[in-house]
Amino acid sequence: MTATKVFISWSGSPSLVVARVWAALLRDVFDDSVDCFISDEMEAGVISMAQIRANLDGAKFAIIVTTRANQNAKWLNFEAGVVSRQLPDDEMPRVVPCLVDFDAMKEVTGPLTMFQMKMLTEKGVEETVRSLASVLGAATNVHTKRFGLLWDTEYKEAFEKAAAVVKNSKDPIPDPRPEKDILAEVLEGVRRLQAGQSQNSMSRGPAAQNPPLPLRDFSRARMDHAIHRWLVKNKFDPSHIVEIDQVNHPDDDLSLVTVKTTLPVNAANALENSLNSAFGDISSTVFFNCESG
Repeated sequence: MTATKVFISWSGSPSLVVARVWAALLRDVFDDSVDCFISDEMEAGVISMAQIRANLDGAKFAIIVTTRANQNAKWLNFEAGVVSRQLPDDEMPRVVPCLVDFDAMKEVTGPLTMFQMKMLTEKGVEETVRSLASVLGAATNVHTKRFGLLWDTEYKEAFEKAAAVVKNSKDPIPDPRPEKDILAEVLEGVRRLQAGQSQNSMSRGPAAQNPPLPLRDFSRARMDHAIHRWLVKNKFDPSHIVEIDQVNHPDDDLSLVTVKTTLPVNAANALENSLNSAFGDISSTVFFNCESG
């Protein structure tokens, strides 16, 4: 049986300590069923799509080791975005940011908030193990029981020590960034992806190339209708939508739409997937992020 590749992303040497504990735990829980790959942090100037694809090829699950200091790191966010785009589009949480030194999920800012985040606690680690077991098609109860034994005898202490390295680190914790800066980072990632995909698009001929609609053609009424239709279909009251923010990048036809809701996490993720699918004709210029709270 071929092992399933699990990608573990980190940025900054303190988070590497946590990444190594994660790799050891998953190997102990799943034995030869998983092949854990810990990313190498490369300088921004030498990153290429070929290198990223070589490292990520075949990955079915990803853990993003996230700290207060690295949550907005250019490489970490870009790497997470590339991983998520190549994984299957289903309801399973296949990209999981692991929050190391946060007191609450609401403290996280930037693109990583679009994924199903987990705190570095026994509950958060166990839920991540369960998610990976589901992706593997394995017996969840068997691996959960094994995790419980390993947590009590070894990994509770190992994660606590790794988290202490992060908390005691002198890495500066950045101030919260303006949304326009986050948007600019997403734009840069999109440009890299489009550059890597352009040759394939040309090879399929002009008929296969479907340019996205310009941002001015993105209708707020159309979006409101799509959200309302999804709520009705899934039997949620419209009052679950708290606020809708749209931030436009000043120099490009790019928009980040954040939908703040009181929906359960799974429902918010499903709404986000539905919107990104419904507006696929402008998917390279409009990004949806649905928050649960």
